[in-house]
Amino acid sequence: MFFKILVVVWLALAWGGPGFGNSLQRSVDLLRSGDAVRALEALDGFSAATPEDEVSLLWIRALAMVRLGQPNAAIPLLERLVALAPERAEYRLELAYALSQVGQTERALFHIGIARGSRLPPVVDARVAEFEKRLQFPKVVRGHFTFAVVPESNPTNRTSAREIFLGGLPFVVNPDARAKAATGLEVNAGLTASPQIAPGWRAQIGFSARTRFFGNRGRDDYTGRVFAGVVQGHVETGQTRQQVFLTRRWLDKRHFSHSHGVSLGYARRLSPATRLDLSAVYENLSYSAGHDLRRKVASVALSHMLSPQLEVSLSAHGEQRDSSLVSLGGDSWGAGIGAQYQFKGGLQASLNLNHVRKSYDGLHPLFGIARQDDFTKSRLRLANNQWNWKGFAPVLDITYEKQDSSVVLNRFRNVGASIGVTRRF
Repeated sequence: MFFKILVVVWLALAWGGPGFGNSLQRSVDLLRSGDAVRALEALDGFSAATPEDEVSLLWIRALAMVRLGQPNAAIPLLERLVALAPERAEYRLELAYALSQVGQTERALFHIGIARGSRLPPVVDARVAEFEKRLQFPKVVRGHFTFAVVPESNPTNRTSAREIFLGGLPFVVNPDARAKAATGLEVNAGLTASPQIAPGWRAQIGFSARTRFFGNRGRDDYTGRVFAGVVQGHVETGQTRQQVFLTRRWLDKRHFSHSHGVSLGYARRLSPATRLDLSAVYENLSYSAGHDLRRKVASVALSHMLSPQLEVSLSAHGEQRDSSLVSLGGDSWGAGIGAQYQFKGGLQASLNLNHVRKSYDGLHPLFGIARQDDFTKSRLRLANNQWNWKGFAPVLDITYEKQDSSVVLNRFRNVGASIGVTRRF
C-alpha cells in the first residue's frame, strides 16, 4: 500500500514536516499503529491554535481517510495541503495515491513527477518509481478533450504590409488581404489504445483531431491524424517508440493536404529531476494543388526540476524539406526555452519562447529574391488542477506570434488567447 511508502518518506526526511503538538500526538501514534478510526476519534473537539496545527490536522485526517479506503474524502484535504505547501513531497505522493484510487491517473502522474523532482532519498525514489510504472499504462485506452474560445488578432497569418514595391513602383495591398481580427472555437480530441503484446512491449493505435472554426471571419481548419506503433521499455531505463501515421487536412471544408510518415522516439530519465527526449520524423506530404513535399525532422528536449515548484526546459530541432516545387524546399532550425512554476493555492503557470529560422530554395517568383523567415512565438499558460469539475479543468493560454521575412508579404503578427477547459481520461 502506498501509505507504507509515506512512512518511509517520513523517516527518510527525518520529520522535516510540521511539528506535531502534544495534543495531536495520540492521534499520530494511533495512526502509526494502524488504528485509523480511533485516530480520527482522538481529533474530535480539537481546534487548531496555530497554522502549523491546522496543517497537522489536515495531514492526519487525510492519511486516516486513505487508510480507511475513502480516497474521495481524502483528496480535498490533500489538495489543500499541496496548495499550502507545494514543496512538500509527502503531500503530493499521498495525493497521487488517492487520485489513482479514483481513476484520475493523469493527475496522479503529474504530482508524482513533481515529487520525484524534489530529489527523494534513493530508497523512497525507487519505490515511487515502481508505483509510477504501474500507473503509466493502467488502462488500455486513454483520451483527451479540449474545448476553447480563441480570439485572435490575425488567425490566418495575413500580411501586416500595407504597401509593397515592384520595379521601383509602389502598390497598395488590398485591405481584404491584410490582418483581420476574429474569434473562433477550437476543439482538440484524441484516443489511444495501448494493449500489452509482450512483457515490456505495448502496441499503440489511435487518432487525434483538431478543429478551428471561425465562420466567415476567418479560415476554418480541420486536421485529422491516425497512427499505429509500438512502445518498448520505461522512461526510467530508456523507452523507445516507433510509429507510422496518416494525416489529412481541410481548409474551409476543402481538401488541402494529406500525408503519411514514420516517427521514432526515445525518452529516458537521466536522474529523478532530469528527463531527455529525442525524436525523428519522416513525412511525405501531398497538396491538393499537385505538389509533394518530403520532410525530415530531428528534435531534442531536456527538462529539469530545479525545485518541487519550478521546472525548466530546453529544446532544439532541425528540418530538411525537399519538393518538386523549388520554392517549397529548404531547411529550418529552431530552439526553445520554457519554465513552469507551481504556486501556492494550486495555480500553475508556464512560459515558453520559441524561435525558428526557415530558409527556402530558389528565388521568390514575384520578388526575385531568396526567401528567409524568422518566426518567434511566446506562450503563457495558466491552469489550476484543483479547480475541476468531473475532471474538466480551466486553462488560459495567451500567445504572441511574429514573423519577419525577406519577402515583405510574408511578414505578420498575431496576438491571441485560448480560454477553455480540458480533460484527460
